[in-house]
Amino acid sequence: MNLLIDNWIPVRPRNGGKVQIINLQSLYCSRDQWRLSLPRDDMELAALALLVCIGQIIDPAKDDVEFRHRIMNPLTEDEFQQLIAPWIDMFYLNHAEHPFMQTKGVKANDVTPMEKLLA
Repeated sequence: MNLLIDNWIPVRPRNGGKVQIINLQSLYCSRDQWRLSLPRDDMELAALALLVCIGQIIDPAKDDVEFRHRIMNPLTEDEFQQLIAPWIDMFYLNHAEHPFMQTKGVKANDVTPMEKLLA
């Protein structure tokens, strides 16, 4: 799973509706307005912080004016693909050499599925 290209962001339309799982490109390249939709507020805050950090890594704004411009003007799909290209290998959760935000070699008796983290 890659946080830059795979569907992992649980959202619902800002005005209400069903939960959808979208990818980062859908978030950055659309005028749709979303709300995070996780079971707990602390999880939503953590997801929001992660999304902000990813955005600052792939395309840091030079100043406040540029930052506000980005909020008002979604990226094209080509622009998004160009931005993530240098970072694509860094956001794989199960990368063979450097899994994202994980320490390789930790031994556990049982494998814990990712879904358990969202329960």
